Amino acid sequence: MNLVELLDMHRAHYLDHFVQSLAKWSGGRSEVLLEMDRYVPDPIYKLFRGDYVREVKGEIKLTSFTLSGPFEHEIYRESRGGMMVEVHPFEWSECMASALRTGLTVRPGGLGDLLDRFRRRKAL
Repeated sequence: MNLVELLDMHRAHYLDHFVQSLAKWSGGRSEVLLEMDRYVPDPIYKLFRGDYVREVKGEIKLTSFTLSGPFEHEIYRESRGGMMVEVHPFEWSECMASALRTGLTVRPGGLGDLLDRFRRRKAL
C-alpha cells in the first residue's frame, strides 16, 4: 500500500460515515461552506465547512458529523524528499499535524497561526 491508497482509504471511511449520517437528517442542506465575518491575515481562513445546516424556529443550526473513532491501520512510514513521513490513524474532523523533527504540534484552528509564523520567518 502506498500513501495515496492509504489516504483514499481514510477518505472512504469518512465518506461512508458521512452518507450514513446524512440519511438520518432532512429539511436542510449538506456540505456548506461559510465565510466568517472576522479579520484574518489571509481570506482563506475565513472559510468554514459544515456537514449539515438547517433552520429551526428562525435560527440557523450547523451540525458536524463526528466519527466514533479513526480508521485503524498500522503506522505508515515512507521517506520522501529526504524526510520521513508518518501517517497515524486520524479522524478527518479531528486532525492534528505534528512536525516530528521540531516537536511542534498544531491542533485544529492553529494551522493559520503556524503558517503565518512560517511566512514571517521566510520573509526575514
